[in-house]
Amino acid sequence: MVSRIRIQLWDEAIEVSHAFSRLRDAGLDEAPLQLLTEQLIIERSLRDYRIIEDSFNPDALLADYRANLSPPQQAKLDEELQNAPDTRQRLLSRLLLEARLKTLKAKVIPSPLIQDAFINYKSQRENVVFQVLRLPAEKLARELYFRFQHDHYDFDRMVREHAEVKEAEEGGLVGPVPIGKVKAELKQQLALLKPGECSAPFSVGPRRWMLVRLLRRDNLLMTPELETQLREGLFSSWLQQQSNSARNMPAALGLSQSAQINPEASLR
Repeated sequence: MVSRIRIQLWDEAIEVSHAFSRLRDAGLDEAPLQLLTEQLIIERSLRDYRIIEDSFNPDALLADYRANLSPPQQAKLDEELQNAPDTRQRLLSRLLLEARLKTLKAKVIPSPLIQDAFINYKSQRENVVFQVLRLPAEKLARELYFRFQHDHYDFDRMVREHAEVKEAEEGGLVGPVPIGKVKAELKQQLALLKPGECSAPFSVGPRRWMLVRLLRRDNLLMTPELETQLREGLFSSWLQQQSNSARNMPAALGLSQSAQINPEASLR
């Protein structure tokens, strides 16, 4: 449940939902208020999860930051730290905020959600290479499929002998192409195949039958970079949902001022 977010202007407290409405009525830009709303949600979530600066070691954060710089950048940083005393405090403030946000994102978007997102990502982005053979009759399609399965009839030869001219010249090859861009009927068949296997004949229209043979499937692996990308996307979606709830919440609901943001509610 998202609590009401109120903005105090002199002696008047304006709820976010009312503030957005007033901006729209006045024809004014809503973007700054949207950013403010998201920042308030983040700050409240950091408090709810008790992710405080004291949980982190400033010296360790600074050392890790410096270790990821190139030697010239390290030298420049050391010079700034020595000659400008406030540089250290400004940098530590930024690093502490980044560390707190990273911890918040890990709590709001736990590993099971990342795994689900990765499965969906793979289903759309994984590259495949395959061969297709379009045929005019079911009987011929089933005969060729039987010969491929039981007589080890060469699929390349089948394409050369029975495919349309252009398809035969290209060996019926398609790809590499992201699986998400493959037509639905082909995608369904390819999902069931291992490299080298051929599908059973299936209809793709009147007097149109097809065999498809999977040649290669690029196996996408979870990397730290991809995990970060997926978590950032999911966190952005969560933050947008929370913001939408705040801006669309009617004042008549009469929610308690003590109601808290529940970062996990919109993800269940």
